[in-house]
Amino acid sequence: MKLYRKAILVWILFIFLLNLIPTNNCDETSSNVTWSNPNNLTWRFKIKDNITFHNGELLTIEDVKYSIDLILNGNVSVLSDLLINVDSTIIQDNHTIDIITKKPCPILLNKLADIFILSKDYQKDTQDKIPLGTGGYQYDNYSDNEKLTLERYDDYWKGIPDFKQVTFVLIEDGKKRKNALVNKEIDIAESISNMYYQNLSNISEITLKMVTPPSVNYLTLDFREFTSPGFKNQKNPLSDIRVRKALYHAINTEQIINETCSHPRFATTATQYTTPLIFGYNPNITRLPYDLNQSRTLLKEAGYPNGFNLTMDCPQEYYEHKEMCEVIEEQLSKIINITLNEQPIDQFFEKIATRNTSFSIIGWLTATGDGGEIYDYLLHILLYYFLYLVQYFDIHHIYTFFYSLI
Repeated sequence: MKLYRKAILVWILFIFLLNLIPTNNCDETSSNVTWSNPNNLTWRFKIKDNITFHNGELLTIEDVKYSIDLILNGNVSVLSDLLINVDSTIIQDNHTIDIITKKPCPILLNKLADIFILSKDYQKDTQDKIPLGTGGYQYDNYSDNEKLTLERYDDYWKGIPDFKQVTFVLIEDGKKRKNALVNKEIDIAESISNMYYQNLSNISEITLKMVTPPSVNYLTLDFREFTSPGFKNQKNPLSDIRVRKALYHAINTEQIINETCSHPRFATTATQYTTPLIFGYNPNITRLPYDLNQSRTLLKEAGYPNGFNLTMDCPQEYYEHKEMCEVIEEQLSKIINITLNEQPIDQFFEKIATRNTSFSIIGWLTATGDGGEIYDYLLHILLYYFLYLVQYFDIHHIYTFFYSLI
């Protein structure tokens, strides 16, 4: 929750390089940059000259280069993977910069979606931790874990924003957040669990808005043969594709949707890493059928006629994931001995990051709009076998897509 609210702040305060770029159905007046490709390795951007930071200083081509190079040359950055194909940046003139890639990268524009532009002078000259951006709202006040207040920036390059002041109230508990909306203590609530959908839809003063996000929830199965943390000093059953297929056949996604969603509209069965919203989605891919007899046959062929012991890691704080884990535990218990290991979210993600898990649930939202993103992050970086589970429109993936308005 805290990480997501930091993302909200970034999106409002800063301008992203992708926002500088017109798409095929945009004209140049709707963007503050034009772009071209002099060759297969070069992306050339020209910025407009009417964009200012919140301190009144103009955004320059030096700021663009500084922001990209800061990521390229930094030791650690959560954004570095987005620029993994970028080799260098070259300033051509006061309004033009070239981004040179190591090899042709046709989806670089998609990857620039999360690269925001900083003020080079401000970053180097100030010790102030107050963020300085070029977005429609500027920082006003923040009380730790309570409220974030933003003031309208009247010199915003796209025009004066509608609201003079916007306050984000940090309410961690989902039920309290829902109640604050119902009691008119707040005007907009995000991250409303689908369990409250029916209740809120019956309140005439509240309008529910939902947009399908490009996200998929899936199970990760570690198939390292002799070094899996869940099978010390023994062969990992999951290293056998017959065992992985057996688990696949034993999972009933329709039951998961019916038991964990308050309404079928919140989810649909997934067949692959991407959704139909994402470039690269293949409509011809289908799921293996739910078939317990086939599951048992495959386990017997693999040498596990009586199943085996398996621990499933699951985050406690993600309510819908927790519910899904419980249904999956019940389903897989028909063919193996499965134990659910619920743990705080920090411990859970530490396990994921250090590959200290043999079986877990997680989700991914393809923010770039291109299927290459999830393959870059998950297949080219992590050595896990991913079992597609449910394209799930839940609390985590409705952060920016499910709003309740009074």
